[in-house]
Amino acid sequence: MIEHLLDNLPSLFIHIKNPEPALMPALAACLSALEKTGGKIICSLSTIPTWGPNRLVLREDSKLYGTDKEKTLFKTDAPAWRTIAGKMVEAGVGVDFFMTPSAYIDVATIGHIAATTGGETFFYPNFVRERDTKKFTDEIAHAFHRATGYQALMKVRCSNGLQVTAYHGNFLQAGAASSDIEFGTIDEDKAVAIMFSHDGKLDPKVDAHFQSALLYTTKSGERRVRCSNIVAAVTDQPRDTVRWADQDAVLGVLVREAASQMAEKPLKEIRGALTEKCIEILASYRKHCSTAGSPPGQLVLPESLKEFSMYVLALLKSRTFRGGNVSSDLRVQAMRTVKSMSATELQLYLYPRILPIHNMSEDDGFAEASGHLKLPTAMRASFSFVEEGGVYLVDNGQYLLLWIHALVSPNLLVDLFGKGCDRLTSLDPCTHELPVLDTALSAQVRNIIQYLASLRGSRKLAIQLARQGHDGAEYEFAQALVEDRNNEERSYVDWLVHVHKYIQLEVSPASRGG
Repeated sequence: MIEHLLDNLPSLFIHIKNPEPALMPALAACLSALEKTGGKIICSLSTIPTWGPNRLVLREDSKLYGTDKEKTLFKTDAPAWRTIAGKMVEAGVGVDFFMTPSAYIDVATIGHIAATTGGETFFYPNFVRERDTKKFTDEIAHAFHRATGYQALMKVRCSNGLQVTAYHGNFLQAGAASSDIEFGTIDEDKAVAIMFSHDGKLDPKVDAHFQSALLYTTKSGERRVRCSNIVAAVTDQPRDTVRWADQDAVLGVLVREAASQMAEKPLKEIRGALTEKCIEILASYRKHCSTAGSPPGQLVLPESLKEFSMYVLALLKSRTFRGGNVSSDLRVQAMRTVKSMSATELQLYLYPRILPIHNMSEDDGFAEASGHLKLPTAMRASFSFVEEGGVYLVDNGQYLLLWIHALVSPNLLVDLFGKGCDRLTSLDPCTHELPVLDTALSAQVRNIIQYLASLRGSRKLAIQLARQGHDGAEYEFAQALVEDRNNEERSYVDWLVHVHKYIQLEVSPASRGG
């Protein structure tokens, strides 16, 4: 019966010219069917639900971009949508949305249900069937099959002298004072961040202990508890604290904390706070930990946080926080995505991997003696490193661009795409995978793409062409060059000068005296 329904779905509504979804009644019906057992809802949506009870209306207003009122566009506007999300969590039901809109769809309101229940929103703006179907089908298959727990409750404990102060991620928390967080479903691709604070004196001679306990139900109906324990040394030396700092963890907490404030504070204020936090951390290191002989005018970065300022700049340029006009759908989607990313995903999202494939050695793209694939040396994310006639794979964990310079060699195009494809204009703009060809370059690049695909979590890989001067995806390539001046922010060099200036003000004797 299920397969019969799926086979007939494409033809059932083929004669409806202006479809108006009634989403809330559909979700309520699904909840009624699942409330006794828990489960997962996978929902696809292409237009804003403007029919039936609790229908939504167009809230997008470009006049609010860049103002203090822009934050109202990031909030869940309708109380009924918050209510049903809470009921779903209580019943152990999660929702994954697959959105393929050509216009505003109110991700803030609809996606709130996915975020609260521990589900996920997959967003395909300006969906093109020929180009995006592979990515869509791979992601819906992964959402269906990935390891998932239902009706989950998580508690975090820590040893004396510490206390949990905040959770950041996509879940339901009964109140700010609650020590537990709940998920309708939780899967293998989700991460949360927990912040701790001192509430007493810590003894350097005694280790600190942390434990997370996740109570959940398996798909076979077994109730289980998964415990994770961490023991950490305690030190009263600032130098040791910085020396053993985990850059990924610091960045993850910083990102999630900032994203959690988007519905309450203006973006300009959040960007300012991120900049101040970066300066504060590096200034504290300079003041308390750096070598006494360092020249006053030298920028000194801790070894463990050497790339931290680069990642903060990339964060300010990301779709979540950057200045300028960004639709609320895109911004809210980015905000909720970074709140659930793993440390590895977040690092790649902020600073994309850019691999040149036009000048690879014979060994690149093949297995080394150790069995690991040898990748070409990645390019720094700046246009100044782009070579004339170059071809680059750009991977940020969400998409994979194949950027091709306007002066690319025709022979290279033929090696990659086959006969008859010796000019940029002869390439199909909807290409989403490379043909299997009997050329060394084809084998190398396909091996690299297959390897990159194996590293993905929920966001599956499909190629998107970005031909210089031809494709709209070239805009995404420009955004990926985070070391350049773009998105109303400085270049990396100018950013370091800016940060260094304020570090000097923080640590100078005159500043301390004031």
